[in-house]
Amino acid sequence: MWRAGQLLLIALVLALAGCSTATRAEYHAEDSPIAAPSTQAPSGSGTDVVPVESGSPDPEAEARYTVIGDSLTTADGAVIRLAYQPHDGLGGSLVPWVVPDERRSVIYYTTWLDREEGDWAELAEGTIAGVPVIRVVDTSTGNDEVFRTGAYAPAVSSDGRVGYVRDQDGAYRYSAPNPTRVVVATGSGVDEVWSSDGDPHYVTAAWAGDVLLVYRDDEDGHVLLAFDGPSSSRVLGINGDIGAISPDGSEILLVQPGDGDKGSRFATVDVATGKTLASFEGDQLVGMYGGDWLGDTIVVPTNDGIAVFTSRGDLALEQVLRPQLEGHVATYPVRLVSETQAWVRLTILQHDVYSYVEAICTLGATSACSSITDPLNPKQTVFVDNPSRGEEQ
Repeated sequence: MWRAGQLLLIALVLALAGCSTATRAEYHAEDSPIAAPSTQAPSGSGTDVVPVESGSPDPEAEARYTVIGDSLTTADGAVIRLAYQPHDGLGGSLVPWVVPDERRSVIYYTTWLDREEGDWAELAEGTIAGVPVIRVVDTSTGNDEVFRTGAYAPAVSSDGRVGYVRDQDGAYRYSAPNPTRVVVATGSGVDEVWSSDGDPHYVTAAWAGDVLLVYRDDEDGHVLLAFDGPSSSRVLGINGDIGAISPDGSEILLVQPGDGDKGSRFATVDVATGKTLASFEGDQLVGMYGGDWLGDTIVVPTNDGIAVFTSRGDLALEQVLRPQLEGHVATYPVRLVSETQAWVRLTILQHDVYSYVEAICTLGATSACSSITDPLNPKQTVFVDNPSRGEEQ
């Protein structure tokens, strides 16, 4: 079982992302039922972030892909209208819904077709509630087409392979077994089934070099697996999440529940062997997925801000950076711009309204975050990222 603190953080992320099973039908751009985000900043939002005390935001920090509603803005500023609004498939917030493959100028995203409206609890057992679909967009031409139907959670490797999860019958059935498989689409266009066991629920997370990292939820709990190829998988962690992946893909930071009333256990794990290399007990610090790793520096979202670790044989907590923002309630996700600066999305609550603010934070400073966006509507804003790592990532 995950700890209560982790569940609270995850529940907040899911709620803000609009992952309810009772809200949206088909995510077509032309008739999306979600209102456009407000251009008016809630009182106190954005302007209350304490300016950076040392250094300044890297000019490259804002050169990120962004998705607002059905509009994709590329790193070079081009705006592409997507055919459908991205959604979570069945991966929740464990994985990005929009994943760029910048070397090939394409972006993969998950959405839904024929999604049942209303309260899914009113559906009869076994009713098809929707069809998850992965689409692929050519950012040079804007061409947007189906990549795979009945699939979700694309994980894109440095060599262009795409790992994903496929529903066995091509659709999600409410309150019924939904057998799934882990599949890898090779560069030659061939799809290989890599999983071979039963009918657990899988979520393809990311590549660590040539190893595909996958979550599995079944009677054994929440299990992190390393797939080396078809019918070849190993357990890397039980009831743990990927906090970050090392730049070369050889290690992960695994975040697991601590003992008793303690916070999380943070551990660097060798991907090839599953061996724990170093660990840190978080006391009351509760971590989650959505962090990053650059050089010796690791950043992880926690219940108390951004945990900054260094990995130099041991695992040392250098700082918990607490963004000084009125109404700040969550910090997720975090990405390193350099070994001294991080991009972060902050969730704030002002006047009973949630919004996102993106900021650049300087590591090592005490009041270190400077907002780089106006407040964003959580129901419209989708995090775009490729968490895979390897020699070419």
